Amino acid sequence: MKTSRIAWVGVLILLAGVIVLAVNLADTEPRASTSPLINQPAPGFDLPRLDGAGQVNLADYRGKIVMVNFFASWCIECRLEHPDLTAAANTLVDEVQFIGITYLDTPADANAFLDELGRATTAEYLFDEPGFAAIEYGLFGVPETFFLDETGIVVAKITGPANLGLILGIVEDIKAGNPIGVTKTGTPQGSPNDS
Repeated sequence: MKTSRIAWVGVLILLAGVIVLAVNLADTEPRASTSPLINQPAPGFDLPRLDGAGQVNLADYRGKIVMVNFFASWCIECRLEHPDLTAAANTLVDEVQFIGITYLDTPADANAFLDELGRATTAEYLFDEPGFAAIEYGLFGVPETFFLDETGIVVAKITGPANLGLILGIVEDIKAGNPIGVTKTGTPQGSPNDS
């Protein structure tokens, strides 16, 4: 009798684990959450390009919509979203400046990632060695993408992998002056060991 009771407890624990896993996997639809940066001026940065050819200052893009994406070569979801980011950057080349910033990565690994998966034509890919930009943006993990309007105000954020449709929709809302907020599409990785 005691053995069957232990077996039932084991089955219930296993069932609870399956339910928790199913709920977490189902949490991939975009949804609103909070961010202290929304409707605030974007933290500025002056970072070196990954290829070593000078610096990029965020203030240089004032007057244009800017999409700032934090990524890493070790990030699984960054790899999944990269084709959509590249397509969005190439599609919106006259309307949006795309900036990719490394997170807890090396220039060699980040460049290998971009060499393998491709680079958007006019995108800037930057190296944030000390991680100051990530800290200023309150980064939880990667990927995370921030959208700045023409005045440099953060108007939207995607936590988790972005997709082309979502990016195009956010840019259309920015151009129309619609409020957007924060969108979550998945769980970002905080470090190379979080896979």
